[in-house]
Amino acid sequence: MIVIAEYLWINHHDEICSKSKIININIDTKDKEPVNEAELIRALLNITFYPNWSYEKDSEEIVLHPTTICIDPFKKAPHVLILCDTWTNAGKPTEFNLRYKTNLLFRENIDLKSLITIKQDFYIIDPDVPLNDSEINKDTCYLTGYNNCVGRNIVDKIIHFIIDSRIPCYSFNANSLKGSWNISIGPCEGIICADYIIILRYILNRVGEMFKTCIKYEPVPVKTLKKMLNCSTNFCIEFDKDVAKDDQEKKLKSYIENLKNTHNEDIKVFSTPNKSNSELTYSQNAVKLLSDPFIKDILYLSDSRPPANVNPYAVLEYILNAVV
Repeated sequence: MIVIAEYLWINHHDEICSKSKIININIDTKDKEPVNEAELIRALLNITFYPNWSYEKDSEEIVLHPTTICIDPFKKAPHVLILCDTWTNAGKPTEFNLRYKTNLLFRENIDLKSLITIKQDFYIIDPDVPLNDSEINKDTCYLTGYNNCVGRNIVDKIIHFIIDSRIPCYSFNANSLKGSWNISIGPCEGIICADYIIILRYILNRVGEMFKTCIKYEPVPVKTLKKMLNCSTNFCIEFDKDVAKDDQEKKLKSYIENLKNTHNEDIKVFSTPNKSNSELTYSQNAVKLLSDPFIKDILYLSDSRPPANVNPYAVLEYILNAVV
């Protein structure tokens, strides 16, 4: 079977890159070939022998190691997106491979049962139609209508592509700033939620190409914007059944205090992709204990400090350090 594999990775500027490879693979389905798309997808996702690949960075070869695979929603099955992390020829993770260290933490704490959701804010900008200040800062959260809702046709297309890729997505809506939206990914166990955020950003960028619009993740993509765009992260721990709810709450509150104690260190993570914007502020009060309105007795740690363009692996690393 011929499969077009789109390799994705984060480069040294925290940008998402891709290159395509055509692979002729044999799918071992034992006694029969897949007879429908569901069986085909299941067979593809069980393959673990996609090869490494490489690219040149400043005359240095960077090796791409596949980590997460999903169906390519643009080319459809059997074609796939392959998210990779980056390694040197010497077999060491690159300095910008933040996934490696975070994944080690998850593997060292494999008994920690965590469910993670991440809400990605983004801004849709038509480069040919600049918005004036009154339009930019108009509160359009959840509103409908041509004058209020910018980009719904684009976001609907994005959501269909997310569903086709089999990435778990549980909500999306217009944000409180005209032209801004958010998409929530999860709930997922462990580091794969951050993987899906990177793939989501790739899908967003590709759909932006289709509609000739710019998808922006900068926390303040327009200078006169009065509210920052975020990449809010919710971290839920499944406690043993014999742990009382009051004790669960106490533990989660202690984790929140840990995060508040490391606030100054955490904001260095947020500032890395935003060094040119010194006016950004991050509040300790943005770390909260919340409950799920749909699932009884579920409490989770919510951190809405991270800016929209943050590296999600860095966020999961500092949250994990606070709870283990």
